[in-house]
Amino acid sequence: MKTLREKLESFGLSFVSIVTIEECVNALDKYCKLPQATMDSVQVIADMYNVFFSFAQKSKKMMLMSIGKPYIRDVYLFPDNRLDDSQKFLKNSTEYILNPLADNKLVKC
Repeated sequence: MKTLREKLESFGLSFVSIVTIEECVNALDKYCKLPQATMDSVQVIADMYNVFFSFAQKSKKMMLMSIGKPYIRDVYLFPDNRLDDSQKFLKNSTEYILNPLADNKLVKC
């Protein structure tokens, strides 16, 4: 199984982008508690690399769930060795998408 870093490298992202996304993924259900600059960086990454991000939300908690390229692929993201924690959160959660050039506006799926 690929590590989180290997999954992100397969999208051709820069090192700085990979570190930012790793921070978001490792936050698990505390994405909303990350600094605003980190969340803004996710939109910049989406814009620069033409990728979209999927989020799962339950109550007021949110988790970065996957990264994908339009019409190509979608890759599920979870912290290394923490698959069970993220799968528990995904049950009965609502999915949102952050598209490139979306100005940090999430779209409900």
